[in-house]
Amino acid sequence: MTWKEEEIVRTLDAAEASLRATADDLAVRCRIVRKDRAVGLISGGAEAKARVPEGSGSRRIRRELLDEAALRMQAAVAATGSSIPTCCFNGGADVWCDIGSKAVGVGAMQARLGLQASECVHVGYQFSTSIGNDFAARLAAPTLWVAGPKETQHVLKELLQRRGISTKADKPKSWPPSTKRTSVFMHQGKLREERGGDESPSPRVPASAASEADWVRG
Repeated sequence: MTWKEEEIVRTLDAAEASLRATADDLAVRCRIVRKDRAVGLISGGAEAKARVPEGSGSRRIRRELLDEAALRMQAAVAATGSSIPTCCFNGGADVWCDIGSKAVGVGAMQARLGLQASECVHVGYQFSTSIGNDFAARLAAPTLWVAGPKETQHVLKELLQRRGISTKADKPKSWPPSTKRTSVFMHQGKLREERGGDESPSPRVPASAASEADWVRG
């Protein structure tokens, strides 16, 4: 709420100008995407290939070009003297300058939940560069470096188990009496009763439903 709109626009203008200059200097076949709180560089496709005959990036932009664009943009944003936190990073297939960062996001969540940094852990995979969003999160909480979603799943199971919470289902997987389904069945049965019961019998609500907590049955 304290960030001034004109300062946000000025910051993104500098980032966009830097991306366009880098694209021209390095003959990158790309498109520049401007959003309300971010600006980025992505592959340009056939249109960019026709526009930049001698270049690369129409399908995939090389990592070296992405890193160069991110580093130049970071310097350009810093030169504006803006007080608004930003994150200029190589996203693996594109480059972006975001208003704010994961450090800001994690810090805001800690404040909302009343937690200390030592009570949190941030799981991410791009800690190898000082311009990444995951790297920024290290300023707000302890971090854990993973290779991908499978490792993240393993980490979540490990954390739950260390708190004494089982990650295994007590019963075989089945179709649970979800709130919406149970409500629909009960509503259908009520409608049939009001209409004289001349329709097919309504599905039975599981006997255990009556003993379930309200938040389960809705």
